[in-house]
Amino acid sequence: MNLICCPHAGGGKIFYSKWMRSFNKEIEFHVMSYPKRDELVRMRMPSSIQKLAELIFLRNRELFEDDYAIWGHSMGSIVGYELAQICIERLGNVPMIFFASGAKAPCDYSDMCIQYNMPEDSLREVLKEYGGVPKEALYSKELTDYLFPIIREDFRLINQYQESEIRRLKAPIILMNGNEDLIETENWSLYAEDGVEEWEYNGGHFFITDERKNLVQRMESVIMEQMRKEQEQYAFDTMGEERMLSREWK
Repeated sequence: MNLICCPHAGGGKIFYSKWMRSFNKEIEFHVMSYPKRDELVRMRMPSSIQKLAELIFLRNRELFEDDYAIWGHSMGSIVGYELAQICIERLGNVPMIFFASGAKAPCDYSDMCIQYNMPEDSLREVLKEYGGVPKEALYSKELTDYLFPIIREDFRLINQYQESEIRRLKAPIILMNGNEDLIETENWSLYAEDGVEEWEYNGGHFFITDERKNLVQRMESVIMEQMRKEQEQYAFDTMGEERMLSREWK
């Protein structure tokens, strides 16, 4: 089973490297690469979140043809949401579970107060408040010359994101939040067919760093349980089809 990770603004494979080695052998953890980092460092950022999701789908289509779940942190939640919609529309394959952490619902991103073109000092203060980047790195010219353009490009996509209509996911939605984070998540219920499940942990926007082991254990548990349920349903459906065929031959 493929667990697809859509990173936060400025995030990439380095940030999630410990997660790659954390899950059991039945769950393959894949971090999706955005342009301007990782192996796509020379690629220009697409013009929209939707086109970024399209790029991810085209580069990783085989992962979505099998059983998969999606986890998006912060900005990654709307990338993951748009990615899930593409998988549903083109492959008819619904994610087994959709995890969102530190994330507003897609319909709430239009009022994002963080602007991609804010002055450098303001951007530094925002990143200090949110966390996720070591404070000493925010005062290293070498690191900020590399990181700030990436983050501005990611924020540009967030600032320009508009959802044309609310599309339900047809998948269980699990929200994971830090109890010190100010992100409002109530509108995620608009995207769920059977309500949402919420997990709360100690910490702020990047609670996922300190709570990694607890999150992995719990995510792994619900994924394995969902896999078991789907296998049982498949066996039940197959048995029913065999019985129908048997009656037709008699």
